[in-house]
Amino acid sequence: MVGVALASVLALPFATRAQEGSGQGLQPPSRDRKPAQKDSPLGAYLPREASVRLPQRYAIRSGIDPGAPSHLSKGETEYRAGRNVAAVPELKAAVKEQPDSYDSHYLLALTLTETGALKESIEEFKKAIALATKDDSKIVANYNMGNAYFDLGKYQEAADAYQSSLKLDSTLSKVHNNLGLALVGMKRRSDAAAEFKRAVDLKPQYAEAHYNLGFAYLQLGNKQQAQTEQLTLAGINSDLATKLQKLIAP
Repeated sequence: MVGVALASVLALPFATRAQEGSGQGLQPPSRDRKPAQKDSPLGAYLPREASVRLPQRYAIRSGIDPGAPSHLSKGETEYRAGRNVAAVPELKAAVKEQPDSYDSHYLLALTLTETGALKESIEEFKKAIALATKDDSKIVANYNMGNAYFDLGKYQEAADAYQSSLKLDSTLSKVHNNLGLALVGMKRRSDAAAEFKRAVDLKPQYAEAHYNLGFAYLQLGNKQQAQTEQLTLAGINSDLATKLQKLIAP
């Protein structure tokens, strides 16, 4: 079973930092969710959903275990403070101390993502996944790894990672949305529309997925279905509804 905390993070549109609450050691806003380039197949779609920024295991237990290696503790402290460059050497030392530690590899992967070392972060996510013993650990590591592949423009690998998460829990709406965007990147628009549709079926108030679905329908030549999504979106997010309407009837 997926942990309740993780399921709520990946099933719902992301809360803002303020909505997530204070005093939780949250990361400052990162460079995540970069908009697509205008000349890419993703140009008019909304950015992918952000990665899970806090170490996933810490949503279930509070911080690093007291007996954990000091490098991991120091690395966590630097990561939570947003000092990612300082966190990296501590976490690299942590994985050398405990090469079989999911926490060390996963937190190093997150930190490398923040510093833009995406290829290196992917290798650490792979190691964390291989060490994971719980489904929620595998789900979130695959999801974040998918986002790293996505940002490298490796859409097939991103789709594979998202699908690995969905094999363990098919109800995660944001993973379906990101999978849809990866499929758009591969110009598989019909398959992408199906994923956006799954996302809104799971979470009917998911405005971003409604927008992406409407635009996918428009690209497929289904203007009437696109208009249906625009009308639905009007009751959820008027700004996105207006944006979609301008694409439907420029």
